[in-house]
Amino acid sequence: MVFVLFFYCECQDCGSILRWLSDELTSNAFHPDLGQLAAVIWTCVRWTTTLNSLGEFLSEQNQLEVSLLGEAWINSYLQLAASAAAQNQYLFKVRPKFHLCIHVHIFIATNPSRRNLARYSCWMDEDRIRRTMRMKASVHNSVASLRVLQRNLLELKARVIKIKAQFHGAD
Repeated sequence: MVFVLFFYCECQDCGSILRWLSDELTSNAFHPDLGQLAAVIWTCVRWTTTLNSLGEFLSEQNQLEVSLLGEAWINSYLQLAASAAAQNQYLFKVRPKFHLCIHVHIFIATNPSRRNLARYSCWMDEDRIRRTMRMKASVHNSVASLRVLQRNLLELKARVIKIKAQFHGAD
């Protein structure tokens, strides 16, 4: 069975879709080939739901639970990718947000402060990388860095003007 999983949506929308898909795959009879995918989706949903439900600092028990869930999710994801590659199937692309999730998992699992990165990570840095890569792709390589900086300065100027207007409008 060949299936392709693509999500081109915001993080919150993707989370809602994954929760629904997890419920569907775990509550209904499904094709045996989807068992590994169901495990990936279930552990992803459980990891993100748990992280987002906790406070800024994790207890030792919370840190252990989140670390185990993150490890299970990353391992099941990579096992599914390896088995798909061995069967010469194309199931999904590794998105930049998965890369960020690995960093979140490693930080939470190893940081003695037990700080919950999910409380102040809004994925905007990964979205910014995506926009920057699109900008770079739309211009010639010899001027790409200059164009990206110029566009960022234009966006920054517009934001500063908007903030100043809000600030002065509140007087």
